[in-house]
Amino acid sequence: PNVFTPNGDGYNDTFTPFYSGVSNPVSDFDNTSCPRFVLDVDFKVFNRSGVKVFDLDKKKEKGILINWDGRTNYGKELPAGIYYYIAEVKFDVLDAAKRNQTYKGWVQLFK
Repeated sequence: PNVFTPNGDGYNDTFTPFYSGVSNPVSDFDNTSCPRFVLDVDFKVFNRSGVKVFDLDKKKEKGILINWDGRTNYGKELPAGIYYYIAEVKFDVLDAAKRNQTYKGWVQLFK
C-alpha cells in the first residue's frame, strides 16, 4: 500500500511496506511474512522538491522493518502530500549481481 493516514486511530498509521494483514502492523507484525535473506535496508524519504525529510535511523531502529509515521527524523509532522522514497536493500544471496537492489516509489500521506 502506498497511502497512509497517520492520525492516531490505529489503522494505517504508518507506511509499512511489509504488511501482514493484522489490525496493527507495528505491534502485531508477523515476522514470518517478511522476505527471507534480507540483511539490511537503507530507507530515505524525500518531499516533492527533492529534500530529504526522513532517513531510517539505524541506531534507533534495529532490523529491516520500515514503519514510517509521517514525521521527520526530528519528530516534526509532515504535511499531507506525495513523498518519494528510495530503499536500498542488501540480500544474503550467492549471486553477487542480485545482492544489492534499489527500490524507488512514492507514498501519499493523508491527514
